[in-house]
Amino acid sequence: MLTPEQTDRYLERLALQRQNPDLEYLNTLIRAQLRTVPYENLSIHYSETHSLSLAIPTLYPKIVLNGHGGYCMELNTLFGALLMSLNFEVYQRAGRVWKVGSPHGPEGEAISKHWTGWSHMVLIVRLDQDYLVDVGFGSNGPVTALAIPPMSSLGDIVSGVIPKEHQLGSMPAPHSPGASVYIVRHRRDTAAP
Repeated sequence: MLTPEQTDRYLERLALQRQNPDLEYLNTLIRAQLRTVPYENLSIHYSETHSLSLAIPTLYPKIVLNGHGGYCMELNTLFGALLMSLNFEVYQRAGRVWKVGSPHGPEGEAISKHWTGWSHMVLIVRLDQDYLVDVGFGSNGPVTALAIPPMSSLGDIVSGVIPKEHQLGSMPAPHSPGASVYIVRHRRDTAAP
């Protein structure tokens, strides 16, 4: 969590005030974060120390005080700390990303070689139900919290950065037979099939 002073400074960077922790405020925070704090992965490739840290004392000055961005784990770690400081119930979860050019559909999705390793991170925020939040996927990510549907069902289609759309659903886990995982589907253009 962040200190009250750090929380105020972070909200100042986002040009927001404290409010009650509800879905409307969560979506306002997500949009402000995406609008203000860029996705960038320069520190992965050009770190002066040749090391990365997900510790709040490292991320806070980089992102809030120095005005830089970060990659998925940095952005979601610090944003999760902000949400916790604002009295949201937050859980960090690992994620995998679909490899570009892999075959679509159930046949391709069920094969683990079409997925990266556990190299992504998302947040689960518990309100009236659980919501997936991802402020660390750049312009391809959702711009609002996605309601997590029951397993074996699909959630609502929600708008991303226009004309993109997102939908949360579940599928058999390609890496663990007999298990299921949630998957965020992303369509870049509503005119595409």
